[in-house]
Amino acid sequence: MLKMFNYKKSENALFNDVVDGIVDSARQHIEGVQNRKEYEEMQSDVCENLVKYCVSGTRYEDRFEAEGLDLVKNPSVNGNRDFRENFDAVIAQVINATLPMTMSSRFADTFMEIHHIGWGDTARFIVDSNELYQVNELAEGIHRGALQPIYNNEIVVNPQPVEIAVSIDWYLLASRKFDIGVWAAKIARSFENYVLAKAIAALIGATDGLGAGYVANGVDVNNYGTLAQRVSAVNGGSAIYALGTSVALSKLVPSTVGLQYGLGVEITKNGFLDRYLGTNVIAIDQAIDPLTINSSAKLMVPDDKIFLVSANAYKPLKICMEGNEITLTDLPEYTSDRTYTFSVKVRLGIAAILGSKHGVINL
Repeated sequence: MLKMFNYKKSENALFNDVVDGIVDSARQHIEGVQNRKEYEEMQSDVCENLVKYCVSGTRYEDRFEAEGLDLVKNPSVNGNRDFRENFDAVIAQVINATLPMTMSSRFADTFMEIHHIGWGDTARFIVDSNELYQVNELAEGIHRGALQPIYNNEIVVNPQPVEIAVSIDWYLLASRKFDIGVWAAKIARSFENYVLAKAIAALIGATDGLGAGYVANGVDVNNYGTLAQRVSAVNGGSAIYALGTSVALSKLVPSTVGLQYGLGVEITKNGFLDRYLGTNVIAIDQAIDPLTINSSAKLMVPDDKIFLVSANAYKPLKICMEGNEITLTDLPEYTSDRTYTFSVKVRLGIAAILGSKHGVINL
């Protein structure tokens, strides 16, 4: 997963402590909690600091020292506009920082580019033509051949709003038992699953535009070798690597019996070879359809396709985020005295732009 993230630091030290604490909790939840006791103690401190910051600057600030977290149970407090604005500011920055943690780095590094654009802007991509000039043979005395114009392509991506409606129980927060790290990570993972599902669908849908010469059916030495050579040649002789799930990549095994000797240990250990016929082999992290977690557990990255990609190619998937902020909007019709229900909105645009040729092997 991606380790790099950032958010807007505030001049308010308490605000920074609260955001850092929640982000660190989310990180530990995503990577696996090592010390459960220390984690739970940290959650208690984070809950206290969160409420302390939310009441800061309000008329209830002086009451925090005497009442502590119980103050948040008061509907006059948790319904106060300034209190909720402080809470929204914290959560928006937490999601901004947590979302990149959930992204598969191996998928993002090979297939995906993430761009931030201004509010109301349209993302514009210029794709250089991969055509070559034809060399003309001239007769003596001929000045030149026919002019050969080569045109680049221009593609635009328009973000659109997507949202998640979530709620928080003030009484659970007051009890110090609210695991806000799990809650924040779940919101981020939900957006990440949405992005990955849309990205995979766009990538597979764009495969039809590659041309018959860049699609092969079945893995054998001739199919794989020929397709790898084509992808390399059309991208200026660049190195090629194979991408797919570990299940798909497990099919990349020499069919000749004599060449299989000695490979059993590596395949048993990793599930696939790290190199095959001169290409590097990289596994894509799998993801699950969130709507099927408790039913069919449908996986989103296909196990029946292997992608051959150039090392210096345009990344085929463009993820555009409009603005650099998460928008929170309260939903009063679903909010009671004990809970706060709000909508988390992000403006995203997702498109497959085949600026460079890549190959697909259908298993």
